[in-house]
Amino acid sequence: MKTRIILGAVMIAALAGLLWLDWHIQNAAEAGREWAHKIPLAVPLVPLVVVLTVAAFREIARLARARQVRLLFVSGLLGALGLAMFPFLRNLTVMVPPTPEGLMATRGRAAVVGSETTYGDAIRRLDCGYVCRNTRDWLRSIRRLVDDSSMRERMGTTGYDRMMASETYEANAHKWMAVYREVLSS
Repeated sequence: MKTRIILGAVMIAALAGLLWLDWHIQNAAEAGREWAHKIPLAVPLVPLVVVLTVAAFREIARLARARQVRLLFVSGLLGALGLAMFPFLRNLTVMVPPTPEGLMATRGRAAVVGSETTYGDAIRRLDCGYVCRNTRDWLRSIRRLVDDSSMRERMGTTGYDRMMASETYEANAHKWMAVYREVLSS
């Protein structure tokens, strides 16, 4: 039992160290350090993190079982994997703020968003992607974009061009000036 406790602690420390190392490499790359650009971010660490997380959770489950503490193994394992993978999500997803500048960052990319997001109206208005209400919509939209590269390219380009023509601060400055003039004159 003592060996298991020590092994579990060592595995958790190794996992924390690997996550810190990945964070350090990513920050060095963002700071422009040349050596950091030669190391592919997250790629070598993800499989190791998954293996260590599964092993660590199995050890925690054994310890809990020895103390007659019941765990939901599948849910607990999925939760542990989710927490372990959380630092890597930045490398796997693109987070875009709901601003014209944020939408500009998606140039050339069609968007797939949930209907509950602030992007829905802009995506519909600019015709640059799909707004999904449920899992079936998500799967259908992603499949369409994967299968049809010309549609994907058209949506990305069209959305960007329309956004640049109508949604930027520069494109709307004259409207704001008209409002200010009206308010000041009254």
